[in-house]
Order: sequence, then structure tokens, then C-alpha cells
Amino acid sequence: MWELPNPAVRQLRALVDRLQALIDMRQQERNRLEALEHGTPTSVRGMVDKHIDWLNQQIQKVQADIDDHIDGNPELKQDTDLIESIPGIGRRASSQFLAYIGDARRFSNAKALAAFIGVTPRQKQSGSSINGRSHLSRAGHAVARKALFMPGMVAKRYNPVVVELSERLEKRGLTPKAIVGA
Repeated sequence: MWELPNPAVRQLRALVDRLQALIDMRQQERNRLEALEHGTPTSVRGMVDKHIDWLNQQIQKVQADIDDHIDGNPELKQDTDLIESIPGIGRRASSQFLAYIGDARRFSNAKALAAFIGVTPRQKQSGSSINGRSHLSRAGHAVARKALFMPGMVAKRYNPVVVELSERLEKRGLTPKAIVGA
């Protein structure tokens, strides 16, 4: 049964959403700046540079607000410290995870959490003759899945336990994204 997240998690989600919006805007402006390098007047480039500088300041401010909010809430702080103890997970990924998942203890087991996020493998089958490679189901929370993708890539490359797991899964024929999901 769905429950409304507590106010601390809702505030964290609002801050994390704002941070992501600012990061997306900064990337748009960087792309625009790259497009402007081909013969556009300098005054427009200067405006874009100023906007990027302002966005960088706002990103730093919102990140500091997120850190203060987590540090000011003992339950979030404890969960953040626990999540960040996993190699490959940093402050940003842990805050995104908590913002979108909330209290992970509400799930009965790890499989239920994986299904909620949408990182469970799905076998491609059609009748008795077509058996394709498995892939991620993508039936879960897309933003939470996106937040965990890069930490999963880092773990797949540098965490010895995950490296061994990914090699086994690759031999079994899982796709690269399904391996990261696992």
C-alpha cells in the first residue's frame, strides 16, 4: 500500500529535483555555447557565459541546501551514511536514492526494491522458438534507476565483488545494462 513520504523526504525530493533542473539547464547552455562557437557575435556568447556562471552558483547553493537538510535530519543522515558506505555511491547518488525511494525498509526484500526501481531482468520470449537476450524491465521508477546507473557502472568496473558478478552474468548472456542493473 502506498504511503505519503514523510516531510523530510518530500523536502529532499524537492531539492534534488531542483538540483537536477539546474544541472539540465547548465547542460543546455553549454550545448548552446558550443553551437555559438561557429560565427555568432561575442555579445551572445558573453550572455551565455554569464548564465552558466549563475547556474553554477545556484547548483552549489542547492547542493549545500541538500547537504544541510540531510545533516539536519538524523534518519536521513543515518541512511545517507549507510548508502555511501557502498563503494561507488557518493553524496549526489545517495541523496537522489533517498529522495526517490524514501525509506528502503518499507520493502519486504531486495527483489521488491529492485522491482520498484525497475532494474530486474526481463527475458525476451515469443512462443517456443524466439528466445532473445534478457534486458532491464524498465517497469519501475525511471528517475531512481537513472540515479543509480552511473554508480552501478563505477561498481562494475572497480568493486571486486561486482566485477566478479558482472563477469558471471556476461557469460550467461545478459546485456550490459541488465548487468549494471543486477
